[in-house]
Amino acid sequence: FVLTEFKVQVGEGTEARAPDGLSVDSYRSGQVQNASALPDEKSLSALVADAAQEVGALKEAPMAIPEVAPALIDGESTGVFFHEALGHRLEGLRQREKSELQTFKGKVGQRIIPAFLNLVSDPALKEFKGTMLSGHYFYDSEGIPSRRVTLVEKGILKNYLMSRRPIEGFLNSN
Repeated sequence: FVLTEFKVQVGEGTEARAPDGLSVDSYRSGQVQNASALPDEKSLSALVADAAQEVGALKEAPMAIPEVAPALIDGESTGVFFHEALGHRLEGLRQREKSELQTFKGKVGQRIIPAFLNLVSDPALKEFKGTMLSGHYFYDSEGIPSRRVTLVEKGILKNYLMSRRPIEGFLNSN
């Protein structure tokens, strides 16, 4: 099994700016299980054209006003949302860096999400219910064997994703 990723991007590092000076860009990406499944040139050109059209629309769009409201999120977006909102903020390294969002620093033992949710990290898991997962590994970049870690249980923060750099109360990599 070899995971191959592709990405086409329009606007990054160029002069794609809205009239108010905001830089705008867009990209299309995907993952395939081997190089023979990568999109052909015609498909990639269509992805670039689609991203370019979106950049053009973004340049002319009014600035969005932040709102707080309930939302329904589709499957793929849900994964990205949880990765950004919880995943990064549960990294032990970020609990020690003042320049990072320390949303959950000192919150072990406290409810951080609804009680009906659990959050587990299992990097050795290659697939889930027949869907291949990307990013699995048996040993991390520091040579530590992967293991299942319960981060949140019934909404209560139990652990952080730890590297070899300890933080108060968490001295070991997991």
